[in-house]
Amino acid sequence: MKRETPAPETNHLPCRICGDSKRRQYYEARETLFGLGDKFPYFKCNACGCLQIAEIPEEMSRFYPQKYHDFFSQDHPGAKQNPLVRFAKNRRDRYAALNRGILGRWLYSRHPVMPLRSLSHISLGFDAQILDVGCGRGGLLYSLRQMGFKNLLGVDAFIKEDISYKNGLRVRKCSLQKATGLWDLVMFHHSFEHIEDQLKTLQSAASLLSENGVCLIRIPLSSSHAFEEYGVDWIHLDAPRHFFLHTSDSFKLLAKKAGLQIFKTVYDSGEFQFLGSEQCRRGIPYVSEQSYCLNPEGSIFTRSEIDFFKQRAAELNAEQKGDQAAFFLTRA
Repeated sequence: MKRETPAPETNHLPCRICGDSKRRQYYEARETLFGLGDKFPYFKCNACGCLQIAEIPEEMSRFYPQKYHDFFSQDHPGAKQNPLVRFAKNRRDRYAALNRGILGRWLYSRHPVMPLRSLSHISLGFDAQILDVGCGRGGLLYSLRQMGFKNLLGVDAFIKEDISYKNGLRVRKCSLQKATGLWDLVMFHHSFEHIEDQLKTLQSAASLLSENGVCLIRIPLSSSHAFEEYGVDWIHLDAPRHFFLHTSDSFKLLAKKAGLQIFKTVYDSGEFQFLGSEQCRRGIPYVSEQSYCLNPEGSIFTRSEIDFFKQRAAELNAEQKGDQAAFFLTRA
């Protein structure tokens, strides 16, 4: 719901990205992942375009129950797999990250994996130092380790404890600020929008980059067709967990303040910007048995609708109006 009149407590809050406190639009967004029904005020700064939560709830842990982490970490790195499945996954992943292999290309066309695909836009040797921030159990890094990448570390402040896998991968329970050393790649795959102090975080990431290091940040974008069409029913608004929904302009401004510059942007949104948003509009929680995410066969969508949404997502990415993008940055 768009609010023409601001809630009293949000009336004078400055934009946390550009500092403007006059030009804005107000929204009331619901929690839709679990269908809790809680409502949260958001405002869109009309100066830089960033959509942001007006006030961060004091007890955010209520919105990150254990089932949240289980739901978004279904890969369970290190679990036993059928040898044929493991072989196919490795070939698919090698193509996604390195553009190598005809079989992998065919497998990827049927089962794409966007986090790995984003790595294909930069040159990485197997000895590259790679740090993944907000990595959960480290599924993406585990795949890279299985490919032959050696120098990997994951950090996530919300996992239960440090994790050490048999293949040598380590994931530490800590924040980015506790990481040390210099890294050729520091990456955030849909973890950055959950961070409260974004400028401090980007400055920390910049300080960890090697001489030619790259910072990769994949985030949802409010400067998208999906937000224009669905408003507060847009699935990637995800109140209250997503504190900031940037535009390309607001993110560029933030990066500049942190001493970073964007050298490449790749729009990588998919059909779920429509599937999820249609569900929100109809009051179907993300984790419902009617949700396409959990139960594709039992969802409300027909095969032709899903195919249409996939085609439309590709068109929007080409027009730079998709609702997700990968930003590649270096030190300015």
